[in-house]
Amino acid sequence: MAVITRPPHPRFSRYHDKSIPFFLPLDPEVIRTWLDPKIGADDPVIKSLLDRPKIYSSLSVTRVKSFVRGEALDAPEELLPDA
Repeated sequence: MAVITRPPHPRFSRYHDKSIPFFLPLDPEVIRTWLDPKIGADDPVIKSLLDRPKIYSSLSVTRVKSFVRGEALDAPEELLPDA
């Protein structure tokens, strides 16, 4: 497994201003394309995903004091998917 990070998403930067994990849409065809070893980053579908990262599913986000202890600063908030 690997986690790809991107610059912070405008609506996510309140929680983490350095980066955000890169999310794939829950679309079987997109996932097949992403996992195909013969397709590279210059593929139009892949390039579009990487150039314009989105939030595809609702996220429950909790600001924490530090990652080490995970001490919550606020109650969890729901971050809705991009339109």
